[in-house]
Amino acid sequence: MTKKKKEKYQSDLPWNFQGICSKLDGIALKLAKEITKYEPAELLRRAFWMNAYQNINGLHEGLSEHDRYNSSQTLEFVQNYLTSLESTLAKRSRLDEKGWAKIGKLVSDFNDYMIPFFILRSKDLQEHSEKYDIKSDELRTLDAMHWWSIRGNSFHVYHMTQLKELLLPQKEIFESVFNYRVEDFLSDLEKIQYSLTFGFGDAITETIDLYEKTVGFEKELSESDEYPTDNEFEIAINKAGTREKSKDAFDRAFGLALCDVGKITNLPSLLLDELSWGTGEDKDFWAAGIYAGWPLRVTPLRKRPFIRLDNRYYCFDLLNLFDNIYRKIENLILQKNPESREKWNVIRKETSEKLSLDYLASMLPRAKVFSPVYFDKLGARKETDGIIIYDDVLIIVEIKSGSLDMGSPLLDFDNHQKKLIELIENPATQAKRFREFLIANKEIEIFDGNHRNSLVLSKLRAESFRKIYQCTVSVDNLTHLTAKARKLAPLGIQVHTSANWSVSLDDLRVYAELFKSPLQFLHFLEQRQLAEESEFVELNDELDHLGLYLQKNNYSRHASELMEGKNPSRIYWDSFTQEIEDYFNKLFTVKDAFHIKPNQEMPEKIRGIISLLEKQEKPGRVRVASFLLDGADNYRKTLEDGILRTLQRQTEVKRLNPFFIGGEMCVSCFCLNQNIKLPNRDWRGNYVKYRLLESGHDDALVLILQFANNKHLTDVSFEFISLGKATIMELERIRLWGERMKSSMTTYHVPTSK
Repeated sequence: MTKKKKEKYQSDLPWNFQGICSKLDGIALKLAKEITKYEPAELLRRAFWMNAYQNINGLHEGLSEHDRYNSSQTLEFVQNYLTSLESTLAKRSRLDEKGWAKIGKLVSDFNDYMIPFFILRSKDLQEHSEKYDIKSDELRTLDAMHWWSIRGNSFHVYHMTQLKELLLPQKEIFESVFNYRVEDFLSDLEKIQYSLTFGFGDAITETIDLYEKTVGFEKELSESDEYPTDNEFEIAINKAGTREKSKDAFDRAFGLALCDVGKITNLPSLLLDELSWGTGEDKDFWAAGIYAGWPLRVTPLRKRPFIRLDNRYYCFDLLNLFDNIYRKIENLILQKNPESREKWNVIRKETSEKLSLDYLASMLPRAKVFSPVYFDKLGARKETDGIIIYDDVLIIVEIKSGSLDMGSPLLDFDNHQKKLIELIENPATQAKRFREFLIANKEIEIFDGNHRNSLVLSKLRAESFRKIYQCTVSVDNLTHLTAKARKLAPLGIQVHTSANWSVSLDDLRVYAELFKSPLQFLHFLEQRQLAEESEFVELNDELDHLGLYLQKNNYSRHASELMEGKNPSRIYWDSFTQEIEDYFNKLFTVKDAFHIKPNQEMPEKIRGIISLLEKQEKPGRVRVASFLLDGADNYRKTLEDGILRTLQRQTEVKRLNPFFIGGEMCVSCFCLNQNIKLPNRDWRGNYVKYRLLESGHDDALVLILQFANNKHLTDVSFEFISLGKATIMELERIRLWGERMKSSMTTYHVPTSK
């Protein structure tokens, strides 16, 4: 929303800030009164199944995203209010359609009024705060809105992955506290996940099967093909012994059995009690003060994911469960066994560092990885968590495993800001320190420790690296902020270089799944850096960077072209992650099947060149691949057509027929086979330089492609040729050479744009 539109929207609203707060307080009180009127089990059953039906394929056609969001919000409100409020009624009412509709309407109204709340809050701050800063307020509002409204830090397929990665190394500490195998705990969480995702389908199938078996049994008894009467069916149920099975299947299909943690799992009572709320048990949510009963406070579900009713334990919400369960378990362990804190933190740090480096290394096979790394003189040595070297690219890696505070960013921003600095700014500053030390000293030694007997791991020369990136990884997911880390200065968070890629472990895992080409991954990092530098690109999700890259390639350039001569100065992109989300949903729902990974469209020969560059591992390959990948679709097609045309033409004329693409990205290509030989270096150099003179550009990539007779690419060689240092005499010599050779050159020149 532009500043002008925002101001108009503010002026059109019929309330001031105090008025909208009173409005929301009124809705919250009405909702509290309505929810406490009814039996908790009936409310929860209705809320759970209404939400489930709206998210089952085939049942939610015609429903909007807003409908589905409101349904999930109703389920969350019902749980939060039941666990934080005691009913004052002697007898609760039965839930009818009118009562349920009223609850849904109140939840919808509350959420609808939250947007004007944030807008009027900004207006109120602007009018009454001498230190008001619009950009700071925008970022703080975004942070608070994300905290309030967004659930689900990772894809379903990875819910268990991260827990296994982080908890299995803590096995000894976990089991000493809970007297329960960590593997069993993880298995129980997996059972809950399965029950709340696939359990409904299983229950319906089982119900239908039992019905058909019972009908078949009755027909066999009566020797009739007619369907049984109700009385006959009752007799058949008893004789077939399917009553209990039918009751259980029916309860899972229409009752609360799918959510019954006691039935689904073998979790011990100690853990169940620590992870559960009874009705009215959380006294903080409705305690006196501002925003009582609003989800701008820490909700009960953020603190404990289960609900206890009539000595049964239920879980209704996977997203709140998996968003918070790791930190909840961590906090429980450190409360119950505080002396284990140091050991826990060491294991967590080492585990998160290893995971981060392993995921990065998986995208850069055969890269040199050093971890940890110490640098500077003995006694003054500093540490960085790791470095990765791939061809002429250096990646400095810093990992933070600490947790973000649980508190509301709106109610306790100072503490929240300290944590953001710890998780975003500090690792970027540490990586920057290594980067600047290397550049300032030009050549350094890196060590495996900070003692006299430390071994030299390697010598690094700054000039060896064409690109130096910083990758800072956090265990907690801060994607709405790290997606624009360099633009967080108004929040008091300094990330001083656009070469810093701040990413969560959740998102790093996604990248490792999707990027199977190291050269394409490094090209993405180049484009990601350009996006950080762009005044036109501001994203609220790290995976939008990836989605934009896959669809638009140089997406910062695309943004600049879209905004040429226009206002506002920034583009707030819609989500570009749908294809990515669809892929990971298929991984979760359709197992043991091949799914095509989202990727850029690319001509066959270009993809073949990139693939062979990776296999051959020739020095300089990253620069060459990035040069080729920089090209938009029309450029890639021009290069592909040039290669195919040249192979065909050379077959016809039986001699070399190089081609040159001029324009912003100049490339000269020589296609060889056993009958077409490469001209000597002087001839190649003169040819390329003459073409550069013709096109009015200074630099060109020279590709030398060797093909087998079946046009299969077998070798890629390359060099970059420049006119940059050529003297006037040299340029004249090249021009004369080209004029002499012009009549005999059977080559073509294709001018194109980037």
